[in-house]
Amino acid sequence: MFLILHIMGAVLALGTGLAAHRWPNGTTTHRWIGKGYLLGWVTLFSTGIVISRAGVSAPDVLNGLGMVSATFAYSVIFFRKRLGRRWLRLHYQWMTQSYAFVCVATLNQIIARSGIEITFWIFAAEVSLPFFILPYVGRKLDQRYGFAPKSKPLGNTASN
Repeated sequence: MFLILHIMGAVLALGTGLAAHRWPNGTTTHRWIGKGYLLGWVTLFSTGIVISRAGVSAPDVLNGLGMVSATFAYSVIFFRKRLGRRWLRLHYQWMTQSYAFVCVATLNQIIARSGIEITFWIFAAEVSLPFFILPYVGRKLDQRYGFAPKSKPLGNTASN
């Protein structure tokens, strides 16, 4: 029963996390998708703790870090008046990081279930993969929401 709920939570988090990038912030659809994402994370995290009775494993740590990231991303919304426009950037940075954790944890489970032994190097490659992808995603979101630095013109702009 817990395994089915765990898988459903992961599928919900993966699906809604991907869908959240489609709808702009502030829309009703985006808000409902975000609530579904949090529901998926809470389900994934809580059932993962129940399933993992043998102690703390690497996926447990990833799920914990992802849950903390999702919590920070959600809490930033409540402080948006104090943070000013900065809240938006903090929100999507933490959400993107949270989504990376759910993707890595899912990839880890797929590799383990396929019969491949997860050595230290495979796990290290899985965990480091988001560090190569997140900067690109961050730049794209910075451009979307107007946080990207203004480009400077090339060459000498002084007139003679």
